[in-house]
Amino acid sequence: MALRWPLRLGGATTDPDAVYVFLKAEGIAYGRIPKAANSQMRARLAARAGLDQAGRWSVNQDQYWADPRRREVALLTGGELRRRYPDAAVFTVVRNPFDRLASCYRSKMLEETGKVDFGPGFARGMAFDAFVRRVAETPDRRANKHFRAQTSILFRGGEPKSLFVVRLDRLADEWPALRRHLIEARGFDIGPVPGPEGAPRPDSLARVQWTDELIALARERYRDDLARFFPQVEGPAAAR
Repeated sequence: MALRWPLRLGGATTDPDAVYVFLKAEGIAYGRIPKAANSQMRARLAARAGLDQAGRWSVNQDQYWADPRRREVALLTGGELRRRYPDAAVFTVVRNPFDRLASCYRSKMLEETGKVDFGPGFARGMAFDAFVRRVAETPDRRANKHFRAQTSILFRGGEPKSLFVVRLDRLADEWPALRRHLIEARGFDIGPVPGPEGAPRPDSLARVQWTDELIALARERYRDDLARFFPQVEGPAAAR
């Protein structure tokens, strides 16, 4: 079962609903979505803000942003962000739920090593159809963040006052508008559009085989994501 209370690790507290990394001086917040260029976004923010990246935690770990010794940053829920920093410029990057789920399967079930901490019914090397069925059976309150619905990740802890949404599959087209928005709102230049992340292994790509049944299961599991962010999407866009 996924842990639902704050985790205290090495002096840093991480609340599973605290998903907005916040740059205090810049007034910029990013709602992190695992498997949607999350590592790239956090690294970009840290670099552009000139953050000190020395220490136990890397910028790609929640503990870095939650560490109370780092006074220039914070890790907040949407509700906390709205109450404490109502003028923050907030953005997120979301991903086609079908492609995000396939990416989660490839990286966590096939390509990475170590313990699988997704809960009962998940196992390293399991078949894609079994994985999708198990995800469909797992409600968001018990879901690992890598396959938890994006609406649940972003809004279960409350909604920020405003949110600029960029879709990963349209990153090149939508990034310039985000860049202009952050400059106009807070004078912060996030820089040019990031390049593509590393390609998945061909052998793991071959293991992802969508059927009509699996598409229907995923569509129901992520109906809120599809309604809010991808109303025109019917199925997987590509094997990425």
